[in-house]
Amino acid sequence: MSVCADANKILHNGYEPIIIATKLDKIKRSQVQKCLKVIREELKLTKGTKIIPYSPETKQGREEIWELMDSLTGLTLTEEA
Repeated sequence: MSVCADANKILHNGYEPIIIATKLDKIKRSQVQKCLKVIREELKLTKGTKIIPYSPETKQGREEIWELMDSLTGLTLTEEA
């Protein structure tokens, strides 16, 4: 099944996806918004769908992902210890 088909199935079932767009370090900063727009259009996402650009190499976007996970679970790193 393709990524687009998976995204459409998720949307069709009433879920709100959160997209983690990896390989951020592979594109120029000036191209980030253009690439996010292409992802949004190709996956037919609604305007409010969250897309987080992320680079495993530079760790850019990591903090935003952790903050989102904390807000969704109601946990913080200090509560886990």
